[in-house]
Amino acid sequence: MAIQTERFGDLIGVGFSFMKRVQLIKPSISAGELIASIKRMQGPGPAPDPALLMPDTGTLTVSGAGRTARAARRWTIFAGLVSTSTGIYLASQVHGFWGSVLCAIAAVMTLRAWTRRSVFKQELAEARAAWEKEVASWLDRGSPAPFNRRKSELLETAVAYTELPVREHRKLVSLDQEKRRSQLERYLQQKLISGADIKGVGSRRVKKLASHGIVTAWDLHQRQVTHVSGIGPSLAEELQRWSREVERTFTFHETAPTDHTAIQRVKNEFGIQRDQLERELAKGQEDLQRFCEEATMLRAQAPQPMVSAFIRLKQVETDISYIKGRDVRTLP
Repeated sequence: MAIQTERFGDLIGVGFSFMKRVQLIKPSISAGELIASIKRMQGPGPAPDPALLMPDTGTLTVSGAGRTARAARRWTIFAGLVSTSTGIYLASQVHGFWGSVLCAIAAVMTLRAWTRRSVFKQELAEARAAWEKEVASWLDRGSPAPFNRRKSELLETAVAYTELPVREHRKLVSLDQEKRRSQLERYLQQKLISGADIKGVGSRRVKKLASHGIVTAWDLHQRQVTHVSGIGPSLAEELQRWSREVERTFTFHETAPTDHTAIQRVKNEFGIQRDQLERELAKGQEDLQRFCEEATMLRAQAPQPMVSAFIRLKQVETDISYIKGRDVRTLP
């Protein structure tokens, strides 16, 4: 999409004339339809409770590890009770020392029973952490959050795209308004210090100035010369006076065309931006479609790692419930 302009030589005036004669770039129909399509797209909606997607675990049976742990815990508690009773009897009826030893053994057995419970609580904590991690991963892909984030980014991109013609127009107008400065620069660059009659500035000082890149009236217009060896304040003032006199002889040509190279540079700059934004919008629409499809698929069938984490958690809960004879979630 190129900016169409009439003959540069027909431009009259500064700024306003340029604004009337420049046909602004408008977003292409395809880009406009793309933006409208993105605005119309709806996300996958709130995510369901992930537990509702999990298989029924009501038929889970106690694992071998759970049965072994329950039997070992029962025997440990039974042995502890027997040892405690025997120790109390020995301590009170036979020998205090041996009774105390037996009571200590009973305490160790009881501690072992509690330690076995702690091992299963640690396994439960790990299973819950694995389940929560899978749920977080599922929500990151199956919830509307990724879709909403991407759509918000694309709407900002759409705003930037629709503002491109206005920004380009303003920059082109500014080029036209800077035409005077451009003409003045070219005029002063043609006025050489070496060909001027400046009091106190001979060929030696001209060479000294040239060695510092100061050759034309434009150089004097842009830079200070007091840092040049042999150029004091009085000579610097003479040089600046000559530069101002030359500038007063400048005539601005309003009808002269704006620099075509500068116009083309602006067109190329905004053309690149336009292409980048159009590609981003096209890719973004594909991203939104992919997010919706992925969310639909994940809600229809939960990923196997998530299912495995859920079954593991329920298996540990079942084992601990069997060991304790009550729901594990009531454990302190």
